[in-house]
Amino acid sequence: MFWQDKEEEQKVVTASDVVDVVFHIDCKMLPAEHAYLLSRSIQSVLQWFDHEPLAGLHLIHGAESGNGWVRPESTAEGILYLSKRTRLVLRLPLSRVAEAKLLLIDHVLTLGEFSIMVKQAKIRPLSKLTTLFSRYVIDVSGESEHDFLSRAHQQLLDLGIQPKKLMAGRMNQLVFPDKILHARSLMVAELSDVETILLQRSGLGLGRNVGCGIFIPQKDIKEVSAV
Repeated sequence: MFWQDKEEEQKVVTASDVVDVVFHIDCKMLPAEHAYLLSRSIQSVLQWFDHEPLAGLHLIHGAESGNGWVRPESTAEGILYLSKRTRLVLRLPLSRVAEAKLLLIDHVLTLGEFSIMVKQAKIRPLSKLTTLFSRYVIDVSGESEHDFLSRAHQQLLDLGIQPKKLMAGRMNQLVFPDKILHARSLMVAELSDVETILLQRSGLGLGRNVGCGIFIPQKDIKEVSAV
């Protein structure tokens, strides 16, 4: 854990050229390990997706506990059962939104034996909440929590963000046909209004196209601290 006392700072609210595009979907179940399959299926439709530095994928999750800090367990068969409220969310620059909606709406994404029917979409601005977390920030296999936080701290500094509070969460793995990506959850708290938009816009580390380094708002830091 990295913890620094909060300093007084001038808050400035900024708009962003990046938004979340929230698609309604028709899909009852998906493999729990769907990062690779979903990313490849999206790339087959949006051929710029892997190469657009501001594009990212929110992985799909079922019912959650811990305000999203803990990923739900899948079934023994490795299947996530989805509710009708489940959405497919892409983080995209505004310049790509119209094309993404045109190509994805009414399209069926194929993930092996599973499929996702993509329906209408709405635009969701980046959050102004100043505590953010990512379920998956890529780490190095065998890396200690201290080393992970030190590296994340430096990456944030490189983005122009002065982190006050960092907390590492659970270790995770994303399984691909030819490799396994190791990742940890990361919470970043007490950001300025400018910094929270910047971190959501830029992400942290590699793998945005497979759901890594994507930050979303965390409403209650006490709830995270208890995990």
